[in-house]
Amino acid sequence: SLYQGTRTWTFPATFYARPAVVCTEFRWGTSASWGTVGNIPTTTNVVLRGIDILSRATGTDTNISAFAIGRWNA
Repeated sequence: SLYQGTRTWTFPATFYARPAVVCTEFRWGTSASWGTVGNIPTTTNVVLRGIDILSRATGTDTNISAFAIGRWNA
């Protein structure tokens, strides 16, 4: 079985078009989970998904590394 959790990332500004998004780390506490993009990004946000082989508490102690590449809406 695989377990998953999600977090929505609201971008600091609106993109002109959908950006390319990569999630490189999704860590709950001391775990090391797989990070991935959970949906097709919009110009304002994206859902990031963490996948793990163990069930983890999904509290506030979450470290996520991700980046979005695109052009800001001027």
